[in-house]
Amino acid sequence: MMVLVSLLWENGGEMVTWVVGINGAIALVLFLLAWRLWKLRRTLAQVNGALIEMERDTQVALAGTQDAVVSGQQSLQQLGGRYRQVNQQLKQVKQVLLVLGWMQGYALRRGQASRSKRVDGTGR
Repeated sequence: MMVLVSLLWENGGEMVTWVVGINGAIALVLFLLAWRLWKLRRTLAQVNGALIEMERDTQVALAGTQDAVVSGQQSLQQLGGRYRQVNQQLKQVKQVLLVLGWMQGYALRRGQASRSKRVDGTGR
């Protein structure tokens, strides 16, 4: 290494000046790159902290949702069973009303038939 420096020095100080200048320029570029990387690392650390905080907040917010969903599903199943019961009762009430309507129609026709026999004089 000393041989190289002495050769460069003997060939003129101009060559040494160029080498030192290029070395300084490379050092400056690498220093700027290191500074940028340091800033990027800080930014990424801040983003990481924010994401960790958001994850914690999300976990807290969603902690009770599973119980709520299960409770909602159970309520819906109960409501479905109650709906089927009420629907069956409604069918039965419709059938009763249909029979009552039929009986009322029969009674009216029978009453009209009795009245028409009385009017004709053939009534009993």
